[in-house]
Amino acid sequence: MKKWFVFGALAMVLVLSSCGNDSGEAGKEGNAAKTVDSPKVVVEKFFAAVAEFDFDKAATYTLPEGKINKDIVKMKEGFKDAPQKDKDMLSKMMKESKIISEKVDGDKATVDYENEGKGKRYFKLELKDGEWKIADEAAHPDEKLAELEPAAETAAEAIKAVDEAAAAAKKAADEAAAAIKKAADAAK
Repeated sequence: MKKWFVFGALAMVLVLSSCGNDSGEAGKEGNAAKTVDSPKVVVEKFFAAVAEFDFDKAATYTLPEGKINKDIVKMKEGFKDAPQKDKDMLSKMMKESKIISEKVDGDKATVDYENEGKGKRYFKLELKDGEWKIADEAAHPDEKLAELEPAAETAAEAIKAVDEAAAAAKKAADEAAAAIKKAADAAK
């Protein structure tokens, strides 16, 4: 009987010690390992909160001094009395937003995402007090390039037209100079 008691106690110690955190301080109050959400997870939670119109919760994923936080405050006020179709559109857009990539560089990160309403965009995040917070949002560089393509094509066409006009003017000037020389030679 004593053997079973010792064996049971040993088994219990092994089970309890495997439930602790990585620092070897299992069982001490307040020493549970805190899991930090990745920037990608923070953005996903942000989208989910906005989709549910829980703007207060969405604000917890942003830097208080950041542009996105200010936008969330405006959205909270703006969607208070918004028509249901506008609310449905925002909720759908948030739910259908897709994370494309995540890049972490020290205490800064970017999360690229795409949605039907805005195209490719990205969030800038900062690590503050051990938590990733959304600071800002911007158009994805690929989208900016795509926006510039029509202007670049128009500029290229204009340059080509100017080059053609300059070539034609040079040809006309050369022909005029040749005609003047011919007339001068004939007058001698």
